[in-house]
Amino acid sequence: MTGVDLPGGPAVPGDHGPAVAAPSDPGRSPASTGRDTAGRVGALVPFRILAVGFGLLIALTAIGGAAFAAANLLVRTTETDTIEIAGSVERVVVDVHGSVTIEPGAEDGTVIRRSSTFGLRRPRVRTVLEDGVLVVRVRCVGTVLCTNDVHIEVPRAAGATVHASEVRVRGLSGDVRAESQGGSIRLHDLSGDVVAEVGGGEVSGDGLRSPSVRATVGAGAIDLTFAAAPESIEADVTAGAIVIELPVTEATYRIEVSATSGESRSSVESDPDSPRLVRAHAATGDVEVRPAP
Repeated sequence: MTGVDLPGGPAVPGDHGPAVAAPSDPGRSPASTGRDTAGRVGALVPFRILAVGFGLLIALTAIGGAAFAAANLLVRTTETDTIEIAGSVERVVVDVHGSVTIEPGAEDGTVIRRSSTFGLRRPRVRTVLEDGVLVVRVRCVGTVLCTNDVHIEVPRAAGATVHASEVRVRGLSGDVRAESQGGSIRLHDLSGDVVAEVGGGEVSGDGLRSPSVRATVGAGAIDLTFAAAPESIEADVTAGAIVIELPVTEATYRIEVSATSGESRSSVESDPDSPRLVRAHAATGDVEVRPAP
């Protein structure tokens, strides 16, 4: 009889030896093992497709955003318009991403001139007149390379409330409230009360006849020159300088100037009994009150 080699030793004639079987999992046939493996692989395929699809979506979104930003930089449009508003305007309320100029015009109407430069999305423009209050809003949709310049002519007696980067108001007799987060507020020939606030920049005024002026600047300067004696001035700077020039031939003033870190001085004599108060303070910086030229 022919011998057969088996694991563990040489062939022995007439003896086949013990049977040798492949290791197996009790209770599981080879066929069932194959089906379980296939099921696991099949279950992973949808998750892999989902992950790849999500990654592609993120990539396409990033590419689309970059393309939009690039197009916004390359495509530039300048748009101008003029709006004439009939009717009585007692006050104008302005909110503009950009610069605003307000000055006297006709007594029986208001004119708004706008120039805007923008990319793919034009700014939102809104004008509403109700109960003598004219609201003008020009706001960028996305602030990348969007600028607006708005020029408004109102009746001289009108008051104004303005929020913009750069503010210029001249020639009005109504009260003026102006605010700029970072820029400048320039006032000329006003005769109504004034409140001006700048986060970082400058408040300047000349030819002022306003009875009351309150100016506040975070970092920057306040420079005010009066053509008529004011009743009250309050000027405050966190970091910067204050210069106030007063007419001295027609009135006296009670002057209070101070600087926490800096120099404060007044060449205008202070009258402790005067009803006219001039108060100026700088946390860091110099303060000066002097006669108007």
